[in-house]
Amino acid sequence: MNERLKGTRGLSLTIIVAVAVLSIVAFVSLPLATAAQGKSLVQRVRTAKTPADQRAIAAVFEKEAQAAQQKAKEHSQLKDVYAAQPDMQPMVSHCDMLVKHYQEIATELTAMAEMHKKMAGMGGMGAMTR
Repeated sequence: MNERLKGTRGLSLTIIVAVAVLSIVAFVSLPLATAAQGKSLVQRVRTAKTPADQRAIAAVFEKEAQAAQQKAKEHSQLKDVYAAQPDMQPMVSHCDMLVKHYQEIATELTAMAEMHKKMAGMGGMGAMTR
């Protein structure tokens, strides 16, 4: 009977890990946030000419950075939940990795927002290359 319970527990853990990994893959493959209505972020950057265009792009990057920070916070909380359960160390490790990943993404997106704000202050897109 004890062996049967161990087998069931192992299967449950396997299912939990598989669902979590699939969820992570699905989320990471989606963009963190969409650009403004009607134009993709790439189109906005490609056609940006004015300081207002640069500020709008910066706002998109700031929104994406906030979303990444929120995901880092969620995975930090998930880590605590998994850590309280026996045999969930693999999930704790995944959460650690994702917290770090999302924090790095947020940092990079914030840097991009700051560059676009700087371009806005300099008069537009070509200002950084002059």
